[in-house]
Amino acid sequence: KIQSYIQGSESTPFVIHGESGCGKTSLVAMAAHSTRDWLSNDTVVVLRFIGTTPFSTTLRPLLYSISSQITQVYGDETPVSEDLRDLTKDLKQRLENATPQMPLVLFLDSLDQFDSDDGAHQLLWLPTTLPDNVRLVVSTLVDDKYECYPTLKANLWNDDIFLEVPKMKNDDVKVILTKWLSSRNRTLTEAQTNVLIGAFQKCPLPLFLKISFDVACQWASYTNPQQTIIYQAIYREATNESDSPVRRVISALFETVERSHGEMLVSRALSYITAGRSGLTENELEDVLSCDDDVLNDVFQYWTPPIRRLPPLLWIRVRADLAPYFVERGADGARVLYWYHRQFTEAARDRYLRDHHPKSLIHANLSDYFMGAWANGNKKPYKTRDGTTGEKDRLVAAQPLVFDEHTYNIRKMNELPFHLIRSNQQDKLETQVLCNFTWLLTKMTATSVRRVIDDFKFARSIYPGNEKINTVAELLQLAHHALEKNPDQLASQIVGRISSFDGLEDLLNNARNPHKPCLLPTTAFLTRPGGMLVHSLAGHTHRIYALDIAESGKYALTGSFDATVKLWDIEEGVLLKNMENVGETIQTIRFCKHDDMFVLSALDFGQSYVKVFKTETMTLLKSFETTSGYPTAFAIAKGGSHLIIPEQCELEVIDLNTLTISQKIVDEFLNAMGASATVEARGDIVAYFLTQDFDRKHVRVADLSKPDLPKTTVEVIFEEKYDKRYSATIGGIALIPNKLVVCNQTRSIFHIYSNYGETLTKVIVDLDGITGAHGAAASFCTTFDGRYILVTRFDKVVVWDLEKETKAVMLEHPYFIYRIASRDMSRVVSTSPDKLVRVWDITRGKMAVHVTHQEPRCMGEAPEEIRQLLCPAGYDQLVTMSVGSMVNGRSIVTLWDLGTSRPLSKLKAVSSKPVFWKMLNASTAIASVDKTLKLVNVLKGCIILTFQGKIPNHTTWLAVIEDNRKLMTLSEDQTLVNIYDMSDGTICDVLTHANSAVISDFRVNDNGDGNILVTQLRSQYDCVHIWDLETRQIRHSIRIDNKLGKVALDNSAISSDGMYLSLITYGKSRKKGLLVWNLKTGKQVYHHRKDDTSVLDIVAVENGKLVVQYSDKSICLLNLSTGSLVTELRGHYEFISQFEVTKDNRRIMAFSDRERKLAVWSCDDGTCLGSFTLEKKSKVQLACEGQIIVVLDVYGLTPPILLRVHGQGYTPFPLPDENTDADNEEVDVTMTLQEKVTVLKLWEECAE
Repeated sequence: KIQSYIQGSESTPFVIHGESGCGKTSLVAMAAHSTRDWLSNDTVVVLRFIGTTPFSTTLRPLLYSISSQITQVYGDETPVSEDLRDLTKDLKQRLENATPQMPLVLFLDSLDQFDSDDGAHQLLWLPTTLPDNVRLVVSTLVDDKYECYPTLKANLWNDDIFLEVPKMKNDDVKVILTKWLSSRNRTLTEAQTNVLIGAFQKCPLPLFLKISFDVACQWASYTNPQQTIIYQAIYREATNESDSPVRRVISALFETVERSHGEMLVSRALSYITAGRSGLTENELEDVLSCDDDVLNDVFQYWTPPIRRLPPLLWIRVRADLAPYFVERGADGARVLYWYHRQFTEAARDRYLRDHHPKSLIHANLSDYFMGAWANGNKKPYKTRDGTTGEKDRLVAAQPLVFDEHTYNIRKMNELPFHLIRSNQQDKLETQVLCNFTWLLTKMTATSVRRVIDDFKFARSIYPGNEKINTVAELLQLAHHALEKNPDQLASQIVGRISSFDGLEDLLNNARNPHKPCLLPTTAFLTRPGGMLVHSLAGHTHRIYALDIAESGKYALTGSFDATVKLWDIEEGVLLKNMENVGETIQTIRFCKHDDMFVLSALDFGQSYVKVFKTETMTLLKSFETTSGYPTAFAIAKGGSHLIIPEQCELEVIDLNTLTISQKIVDEFLNAMGASATVEARGDIVAYFLTQDFDRKHVRVADLSKPDLPKTTVEVIFEEKYDKRYSATIGGIALIPNKLVVCNQTRSIFHIYSNYGETLTKVIVDLDGITGAHGAAASFCTTFDGRYILVTRFDKVVVWDLEKETKAVMLEHPYFIYRIASRDMSRVVSTSPDKLVRVWDITRGKMAVHVTHQEPRCMGEAPEEIRQLLCPAGYDQLVTMSVGSMVNGRSIVTLWDLGTSRPLSKLKAVSSKPVFWKMLNASTAIASVDKTLKLVNVLKGCIILTFQGKIPNHTTWLAVIEDNRKLMTLSEDQTLVNIYDMSDGTICDVLTHANSAVISDFRVNDNGDGNILVTQLRSQYDCVHIWDLETRQIRHSIRIDNKLGKVALDNSAISSDGMYLSLITYGKSRKKGLLVWNLKTGKQVYHHRKDDTSVLDIVAVENGKLVVQYSDKSICLLNLSTGSLVTELRGHYEFISQFEVTKDNRRIMAFSDRERKLAVWSCDDGTCLGSFTLEKKSKVQLACEGQIIVVLDVYGLTPPILLRVHGQGYTPFPLPDENTDADNEEVDVTMTLQEKVTVLKLWEECAE
């Protein structure tokens, strides 16, 4: 059958399956050996026995290995990616290399032997459709727990490509036994042979036959076969489920080896191998046996050797007797010894590790070894059987965490936590591993955050009440999204989330004094462990609008605009399954059929589909094309067994058991816009309204059990007396037991109708939390029992208890919310623009409950939204100024003392006109408002003077030059560059182009003197003009070669010495390049482009270097004069929205608003001095010449946070004692900006 498949034209994989020990591996090996005989000698055979080598145990290296082999054989020169997502696509593409002359046949044995990492058992990586000239043969166990076989059955519906390994025939058994006996020069009596064959008929597994043969080889000719262990194994009644014939024969084999080599030596050696998390290396086994005095006392009964260590020959003899049953496999980058078959693992565990005491002792000895307790010359005490005591160096290998700079002790990292937990050494587990900063950081760097969290998961299952372990575990779960790509943020995340905790003092102290440079906050301001937020799950790369929680409450499904669907375990906080390329825009997702299926709506190349999937395997069962031009709304009815899809003038009812349309309900209410209707269902009741209807004031209700009866039409009138700014149209509906819930668009008014729309019984009005101009549209959901309505309010969730008629503010969310879901108010799941899925445990918190008001209150004031964050130049300027806007559009300016994080003053503008600010020093700033410039004393709240003349409206063209004595900006008509005297606000000089040409933009080099000015005229995209500000004359007019494209000054950089001008060119190919000019000579230096990418941003830094951001998201430090690469600045994975360079050009900060992450590098060599991932949308700014990074929540909900570089060789910037003003009372520093009438000696007061 395998030969027919390989020689045939089947385009799907071939599956060999069977129970453990049935001979699948032998069959795969023989088929691979025969393939060239079946096809041709030029056939390419790729064979992998999964789980038997270091590179075949986990998915990523296996795929890399296969792709590399195919690449080499077929001469494909394209590089093989090491990223798992790319590897999956890469493998499918490389299969296309096969030709009729060189066909390709792949054999993958034992899919079930994969580690579960990277979703290997889900088989999403396995091609289900093969190119011509390619065949793929796989084998697996049928057990459901490994997922492989059920997934293959779901994905490959053709039964002809499944082969169950058949039972071996008696004649074949006799032939095999004859050949085996001949190879051993042995014979058996007829009675003995009959017992072997009879035993095989009772247990027809090739594995059993092989073990029975090995046992039979120990028989003498006179051995009575009916008294042998084989006979008893077959005919003795089983005492428990695990007491099978195979297990009994294996146990007999162990007993035979014990008699030959000593029970103590054999039992301990096999115990250690079996107890190892993934087996042991030969050296590890020899070392740990040499530290086991029970073994040594048994071996050295009659003499005392000079070196107390196990003679290597003893283990070699044991292994020789068991050689056929061991396999060397890959684990943690090493070659370990382990049982080649599960039956041996289970038999050894049952024989040697069943009782608690020996099991605990074995694990304790292994934990001592991996801790290095007896390494590095540490002598281990011993006591011989005759009572002699002493201490000896056992000469075992050292166990450091890191062998050298790039080599980690992965064996120790994975084995030690396991054995400490198994041996119940809780104190050592805390101090040496789970609460040890060095351990956490090293393992996180060497493996992954998920591996570290898995250690905590195992520990918490054994020690659920350990507060220290629970606290650190929750901290890592909360910080998972930050640490996943940047483990070096561990210190930052610990200090940012914990200020103090009994028992974790060492962890905190080490985090506050890290070896590597990192950014540490001055106070803990991130979400703290122990609260309601328990998981922040990263994985999606785009917005997440589709969300649902399973009926069990244990799982959640999310669908994103990145075309992926993810299934999460929200109890454990882990990703269970991931499915890619589902659709361009996934809008809605729902579980159905008691979580066995799920349904989603998405777009595929502009066509709308509703797709049904099987949850267990994530396989597509049916796709329904709809007439909507965007993702269609749908509902799940009849207890999850039916799907409702609105279409033009009808509702389609689909039976999910048969995946066919079982009913169509005609309704003219669903007119030509019916496909865009919003629909909800509960049981047989379906409610819907037209989303694209202009007034949206009617909801239709239908009963599926009574399709011939008229539909109910509910007219919904939202009263506008509360606030006319809020929509009176329908924004959403929900069905709860016997009730219809209808809300307006802002989710501020809810109407609740009894009998699914018959009578309006309750109106809920909640205007307090509306975010107005600052927030996104709110979302809402109801719990399944209908008791609670959850409504998002900006960064909070408001919960209405319909039974008690109370309102509670439940969650302080770090970001505004896209979607929210809760099954029963025990867990809540939310999604946000930061692409995280957050899981909240409501049982761990207390909500602030408020009794509902009979009459609605006026809308409360929304928080200000920060538009600008400014810091003055100067090393000792410990202030920052935030510029925000209120919901009424008026500006509010706050001057903050960074030493205390308290406001010094708060100015409220008297008008709503926009203001642009430029800060000069600790108390003075320039404001651009209503076409005028004003010098403002922010601390005192007064305008010092108004500058002469008018400027362009809403201008941001402001530059301070000549050591802050002069101010430069454009005239109102943009034909002049006006230079102001800062002492009196008068225009002291004017620069103009010929014919009064309009200036579109200008730039000044920012070195304090500002000796170079660059201007660009309107519509002159191929020319810039270079001015010498000392002579006030044009030095050069630089014209750009048409072949290079156009340039604009809005993204340019002038070196601090005024030597070079860097511009971004916009070519016809839409690829943006880098153009550098020498401003002294007026000559082009070079034009630079990186392959297949565009230059997005540039910043000039010290010593003739340039920072360049490319469209492939890379950031490079270039030599400004040559364009050669100095180094790549690593740390960001999304586009940078803000670059800031310190005044001394020694450091550069990059902030990505998408990632909410900032990083700081040294401009000398590109060394990363630290990165930090924020939870909330924030503004960031360098202060004190870059020694401090100021972080302020965009919505002004918290005071400024300060980040400083800490680490070996870096002294953090000193701050005043934060407790000096701790006892001072808070005072109201809010004032209105007023004109100051008194004439002042301007600059002297500003300096004061």
